[in-house]
Amino acid sequence: MPENIIENKNIVWIDIAKFIGIFLVVFGHVMQTFNLGTISFFKHLWQFIYLFHMPLFFIITGYLYKSKSKSDNYKKILWGLLIPYLIYQFVYLPFRIGNLILFYHIDILQVLLKCMFGIICGDFVDSAFFFPVCGPCWFIMSIIQLRLLFNNINLNIKNLILLSILSIIILKFLLMHSCDLYFCIDNTLMAIPYFAFGYILKIVTFRGFNWGKHRLISSPVLILACCFLLLVILNYNGLIQMNLVITEKLQNKSLLLAYLGGTIGTFMVIIFSDFFNKENKFIKTIAKNTLFIIFFHWLLLFFTRWLKLQLITTYFSNILSKFMFVVLFSTLILIVSYFTIKFLGKYCPLVLGKYQPKGEMVKCS
Repeated sequence: MPENIIENKNIVWIDIAKFIGIFLVVFGHVMQTFNLGTISFFKHLWQFIYLFHMPLFFIITGYLYKSKSKSDNYKKILWGLLIPYLIYQFVYLPFRIGNLILFYHIDILQVLLKCMFGIICGDFVDSAFFFPVCGPCWFIMSIIQLRLLFNNINLNIKNLILLSILSIIILKFLLMHSCDLYFCIDNTLMAIPYFAFGYILKIVTFRGFNWGKHRLISSPVLILACCFLLLVILNYNGLIQMNLVITEKLQNKSLLLAYLGGTIGTFMVIIFSDFFNKENKFIKTIAKNTLFIIFFHWLLLFFTRWLKLQLITTYFSNILSKFMFVVLFSTLILIVSYFTIKFLGKYCPLVLGKYQPKGEMVKCS
């Protein structure tokens, strides 16, 4: 997740919030990998997480965003986002091609052409024209588009509100007419109001939460209140994702409720993060390299499926044991990611999006 903050200043609650966000991303994909979506508890838990785990990233990205000169912005996009994006896609490409050929018996030339177009588009969902390669990397594509957009407009509250309203109107039109967009444009349209909201929070000098001497009581109460509101929104509005899934009739009955859910969920995570506002090396490393983990956990889960490890959960007799397994497996993925990040940071920072030709480090996680 791109990061633009004052040099040499680290905001601990943001690190914790980003850590929670990336853990939820991994946790959700682990549930899918181990085929737990057929169990009612995990289905509802997965939908609950999807209410806010990606909006959280876009709101924090907006909060941390800092305008740059055009040349600096293009340099950051190239070295901090585009090159890592291409590295991740091409590293994953052989596995994706092999999977499509071996299990779906698709012609190799067709697979190669559709996968190459899939890398250009960056979308997560299959289409008649392309196969996505490393699906979660759509996030990087959307961040590139957001940086191109927001670095070329006057960032004030009025413009940000107008741009957000325009995005929601376009999204509503697309949903009404069952139109899906390629090149992650629908994802980016969904992200604009969240990104703008995060930036507005910074404008109004938002610096985290401080509940005074009653924090011990008020924070848990507010978190429970947020959970209740999220469950109400989920029950009424159905499945919410950052892309337009036209085939899901229950998705986004109300776009305003969808955005409300994403905002409330982010607020809940921030309260929790500020309550445990204590720096930790492991959390900080993971939080500042979420861009890499978006790719790397997907690669690890590919090998999980290839080795048929998803069959393990059939040996657990109850929901609690399955849940604990998913938690532990998600944590293991982050631990493996941590040591991989430490190695790459020392020997190949380019892969982490932290390298520039002059040897300067790009702050991009």
